[in-house]
Amino acid sequence: DGIPLSDEFKRLTSTLDDKTRPPHMRLAARWQAVNAKIFEDILTLPNENRLIVYLEELLTNPQPYVKVMYEFIGMPLPAGVVDWVEKNTQGGNENIRYSTSRNSTQMASI
Repeated sequence: DGIPLSDEFKRLTSTLDDKTRPPHMRLAARWQAVNAKIFEDILTLPNENRLIVYLEELLTNPQPYVKVMYEFIGMPLPAGVVDWVEKNTQGGNENIRYSTSRNSTQMASI
């Protein structure tokens, strides 16, 4: 929205210790401020030294992104990784609350 990140970071951090806000709101503000600072720092890196992956895109089409991430870090893609990603992003037993197998496309729309 056009606000320079450093100004946004200052605005976010100014409310972190506001004891009139509930603890969960202070924690959320801290999380948001830290992430704003991280993003600001990432933008100082040369383009060839950063890879920005949008969660929604990763969740809706994970296989190509796994390949891109391995290429970016200069590592060969181990055999079976794409198959593992395919298997673990198509969903599983939805009755298992803490399963690591999720339908990633559905998770992108939550």
